[in-house]
Amino acid sequence: MKVVSTVLVTLAVAQVVVASFVGQWTDTPGQDGYGVSLFVCVDGDAFYGFYSEYGIMRGTVVGNAAVGRWYEGGGVTARAGVNGVSHPTWGTFSLVLSGDDQSFSGTWDYGDGSTGGIWDETRVSIDEPTDSQCWRRHATVTSDSILGRWEDPNSSYEIAVCRTAEEDRFYDTYTHDFGQEGFTSGIIVDGVYMGQWFEYQNVHYGVVIYDTYARVEGFRAVWWDIAAIDDVPSNIDNGLLHGMEDYDEYNGLANDRQCTAYYVSSAASKVAAPIIVALGLSMAFF
Repeated sequence: MKVVSTVLVTLAVAQVVVASFVGQWTDTPGQDGYGVSLFVCVDGDAFYGFYSEYGIMRGTVVGNAAVGRWYEGGGVTARAGVNGVSHPTWGTFSLVLSGDDQSFSGTWDYGDGSTGGIWDETRVSIDEPTDSQCWRRHATVTSDSILGRWEDPNSSYEIAVCRTAEEDRFYDTYTHDFGQEGFTSGIIVDGVYMGQWFEYQNVHYGVVIYDTYARVEGFRAVWWDIAAIDDVPSNIDNGLLHGMEDYDEYNGLANDRQCTAYYVSSAASKVAAPIIVALGLSMAFF
């Protein structure tokens, strides 16, 4: 009888599931997801998520639950697929793991307090994602972490990032491999930069998000062309409509002229005045 009891106890212990958000999950379009995958890493009680190379999640794990905030490129424009109503492209989430560790359920809301929707996903893999897959951020982050002049060592991309006097808005000028310049402006929330970019005299545009990325110095930029965000799965590998750059090389602080160089040096300069004034900057140096 003791032998039988021991076997039964052993089997019962073996069936205990240690719940964890770590792994790969679906990102269901029918629930305002983007249709590719969500990758989650957990460090202690810190939750890091990156879904469909479009949005990120930063939060805290308590037992089998996670709460925090989600962020997407754009800043103050309507989140894709939400009936065209204008909302901030960031907000809160609250998730709970299922008992078998194969799914989670929860809700998300907007940063302005408006109701969002349901966030239910199914596990794809229990393998721990890489830092890149879950966009694990550096532990020390402030609203100043991304300011300055940077280069992507894997390309000839360069960027100069500045912040307005209000301190919750940013603007930058960046340069592509082929010398093409673009301009970005947006908002800063919890050290995450969310904005809209413009190129080719403002006829080519889209959304972008910046955050630090698992290193002491540097940040990641993920951008989408506005023409691609309604079908992320089909465009995620299209380098003309979506990209991800890691700016690792810091070259010092940037000034207003460097951060607004797109409007100073290109044919778009004819629209510089309203943009510069809207950012609260001086036209004196133009």
